[in-house]
Amino acid sequence: MVGTYSIVTEPAIEPITLDEAKLHCRIDAGDENSIVTALIKIARQYVERITNRALITQTWELRLDDWPSEIWLTRPPVQSITSIKYLDTDGVEQTWSDALYQTDLYAEPARISPIYGESYPDLETGAYNRVIVRFVNGYGDAASQIPTPIIQSMEIMISHWFQNRELILTDIGRNAPIEIPLSAQALLAPYEFTRFP
Repeated sequence: MVGTYSIVTEPAIEPITLDEAKLHCRIDAGDENSIVTALIKIARQYVERITNRALITQTWELRLDDWPSEIWLTRPPVQSITSIKYLDTDGVEQTWSDALYQTDLYAEPARISPIYGESYPDLETGAYNRVIVRFVNGYGDAASQIPTPIIQSMEIMISHWFQNRELILTDIGRNAPIEIPLSAQALLAPYEFTRFP
């Protein structure tokens, strides 16, 4: 079942600091800081979009119209489930007790289903977004917890974009495709996670 994802809490930090990015780009001056800072965020967002992964700890919600046979959270790695809320038969929001469902957070995608002998709660008839799963994902609170190839890929992108910043920043403003070096793509390939239908 296809659901709708939305971010609730953005990551507190970026995976690469300004100083690290400037060192990789061989920048000494401080007058390029705003551009480099923007490129760091763009690189992180690009990596998260391409891989369907969260890097630094963040919180997301998955909204579903109905209960599937098994809930799949297709934005790994998932750290924890915050809550599962649903609209009951009277249209009132309820919280499903975590004692009544089981989770497999090691799998990709992470999985949720009722425990043995239990079933999903009854839902309001005909409404959209009747189920809301809030969860925490990401490799951790520190950049050191992110796989090294992902960081290296970001550094390559940032350096490439900085060297071609006039063209790149103009393209971003027009929402045009951004050129990604092949080496960065190769580093990301093993981490690309395809969302299940």
